[in-house]
Amino acid sequence: MKFEYKTIFPILCLVYVMNTAAQEETKKSNVVPFGIFGISYSLPISYGNNFVMEGYNLQGGLNLDGRVLFPSNWTIGGQLNYFKGNVENISAVGGISNSRILHLHITGGYSLKLVNYLRLHIAVGPGYVQYWHTQGTTRFKDDGFSLTSNLAISYNLNDSIGIYLKLDHQWDLLQVDTASELNGFFNDIKLILPSVGIALFTF
Repeated sequence: MKFEYKTIFPILCLVYVMNTAAQEETKKSNVVPFGIFGISYSLPISYGNNFVMEGYNLQGGLNLDGRVLFPSNWTIGGQLNYFKGNVENISAVGGISNSRILHLHITGGYSLKLVNYLRLHIAVGPGYVQYWHTQGTTRFKDDGFSLTSNLAISYNLNDSIGIYLKLDHQWDLLQVDTASELNGFFNDIKLILPSVGIALFTF
């Protein structure tokens, strides 16, 4: 009987520890983060009939965004996108050698838990865009209203950090003073920005 007790007791202890760990993991996986901050590298792509699509070679840029998650899974946040474009087709753009493009948006959306540690985030929001153009020593700016919609996936590696994948769509309505027949070409810009990076979580 003594032998059986010594044999069974470690097994019971192991089962207890494993069960406790499993319960803790379940609790953690069910906790909704209070905030998510994403840092990612984006690759902007323009499409449609506009001067960015026809004249620029867009470079990779930076995407920063943060969102607060409410118990109802609705979110509110903001984001910043910054990238550069080098002019390749001067006839489509004019006297510009390169441009630096900055987007700032306020967003609202919804966050949905797919499986443990994996969440889907959807958001839309209005914002402001600046196109800073450079030609030699001359710099000038075009700006306007911007509307964003985005889809993101975050995966927790632990309680503090995770993998972040995001797809943004930006619709920029600039205020370039141009002939009426060219208004759409210079003032209606559409961009897609896929990005990959890390997510930081707060609870």
